[in-house]
Amino acid sequence: MIAIIPVFFEDDRELWSGVEGKGLMLKPFESVLNARKIKKVIIFTNDNSICNLSKSLNIDSYMIDIETETEKSELLPLGTYSSVRYLQEILKVDFWNLMILNFRNPLITPDLIDEAISKFKLSKTPVLISVKKSIDHPVQLNAYYRIVDVGFIHIFDNDEAIPPYLQILNDHFSMKHTPNQRFNLLYKVTRPFYFDWEARGVQQKGESGMYIRTYEGLSIRYIPVDQISNDTFDEILRPLWIYDSPDKARILIQFNNHEKLYSEVSRVDKNLRLAGSAFSDNFNHISSLLFKDIKGVEYFFTFNPEDFSSSHSHVLRALPVGSSGPLEEGIIEIEADDFSEPIPFQYEDKDICGIVYSLLNVAQDDTYDLCEPFPPDERLWTGSTKKINVKTGKEIMGRQDFPDVFEPEGTFFIMRADLISSFDREVSKGNADGLIMEETNSIQIKSRFDLLRYRAIIRASSKHS
Repeated sequence: MIAIIPVFFEDDRELWSGVEGKGLMLKPFESVLNARKIKKVIIFTNDNSICNLSKSLNIDSYMIDIETETEKSELLPLGTYSSVRYLQEILKVDFWNLMILNFRNPLITPDLIDEAISKFKLSKTPVLISVKKSIDHPVQLNAYYRIVDVGFIHIFDNDEAIPPYLQILNDHFSMKHTPNQRFNLLYKVTRPFYFDWEARGVQQKGESGMYIRTYEGLSIRYIPVDQISNDTFDEILRPLWIYDSPDKARILIQFNNHEKLYSEVSRVDKNLRLAGSAFSDNFNHISSLLFKDIKGVEYFFTFNPEDFSSSHSHVLRALPVGSSGPLEEGIIEIEADDFSEPIPFQYEDKDICGIVYSLLNVAQDDTYDLCEPFPPDERLWTGSTKKINVKTGKEIMGRQDFPDVFEPEGTFFIMRADLISSFDREVSKGNADGLIMEETNSIQIKSRFDLLRYRAIIRASSKHS
């Protein structure tokens, strides 16, 4: 097989121009010369010193110019396309298959080169490249999100459940908004949900059975409303916590007519009624509301548009919660570019007291330093919410249970001659096989940091030998 070595520098010419750099470059040159399955080696470069270096090993070398605009491969070494064109059009060399070797790996050995060529000849794929184990596994990449909002939507009880609690407040205070003033538009009460009152420092229901939650440093206190003076009550921001039973609570929520998100009720379908809400204790910010279609069983999420600062895709995950814990049915996961409109979904709400949800902003390639994985076998694992390792048949509980995947490593590329121009596309489509490079023979020296890594590998190898 013919092997070519394009040697064209980008911003690291100084790194290779010294004695150490030239010595490192000789190593892959010597390895390919000593490989039994390579019949001819040709070096292409635009640097006279590289030509002189190759002549010292009796390797044919040619000075050529490259056009940066035409060298747009994400995988192949710089200058590959110009070198291949020169090989075919000027030197008139005919070949069925070709190996392209990167000069940046001084750890490559003759045995590895021969092993790669043997595997290529036995492989059914038209391309073989060097690959390494991915640090960023796809299961890890799936978790790269920015948290937009995480919360709990309380499901509201029927409006008939509200008057008794407002009456309790009337018994203790002179309220500005009494039950006679369209209270159903101002107040909502949640369904009962699990709440351990004793663990919160409340031993019994008390006179009113209604509490204000306050924060003192890291401590949370529940203060009975009957201990709050009439003069200050209207200054206290609600919601109010209701002692329903020793292990159950409700929340009485007052919606301010000027609350921006509450005004969304009048802007959506008139067949929708307010069915639930997520809120904070001081009520300065309502992040999400839940509506229900009065003519059916469909529900709609709506989110505060102020939470959407990015145009990137978002993922909504929601889990219905019953009085005794999470429910297996009704779990939803939705990905969309626009969550500014109400999001429809369905679930049976007989035993639902609320919905735990997370709204995530999907990471983009330019947001994180991620590696594009070498296309793996699509059947390495199956499932979405519950993943199964196809090779072992066992449920995947964590990163350690996933089979390894690989990414292009960059030392060598072997391909059919007719695929050179479409090389990147062939790899991305999965039409490539890979030879796994171990850490002891895998490196691409592009910076002084890489040079330090190389020295560390050599020292570690010499200690074990």
